[in-house]
Amino acid sequence: MTAQAAFADAGVELCTAGVPDEVSLDGTGEDLVWSDAELHAAMVSHFSLHRDTRQWKLWGFIANRHTSPTTDSGVDNITLNETVRRLARAHARAGDLKEADTVLDQLVETFRDKDVPAPVLDTIVEQAEATRTQLHDQP
Repeated sequence: MTAQAAFADAGVELCTAGVPDEVSLDGTGEDLVWSDAELHAAMVSHFSLHRDTRQWKLWGFIANRHTSPTTDSGVDNITLNETVRRLARAHARAGDLKEADTVLDQLVETFRDKDVPAPVLDTIVEQAEATRTQLHDQP
């Protein structure tokens, strides 16, 4: 799935400007973990449309490790749940129900592994199954 397809599924048209490039881990220093300052430096170096002024432009960057001086808790459970179900819907729209089912199964397993309270897990299972039913009932 492309970034454009994922954003389109959320109702946002994503237009690219220029050619995507890969940012080397050299910018992370010895720890290979991105800090806020290192991410900003990477943006300034790699985002050809960056200007030091307010703009309606987005630079997308996917990092596998990030540290923050205030928190390292990552994405909250509600956002994770909604985002993964949205990903399953995108796979279904692309005609891949098998992958959509796999994504929903992984969603439930992720929350089982996180050992969330039983009522929370029950809600996540119900939402995943409701999404699965909707996807399989679509013409």
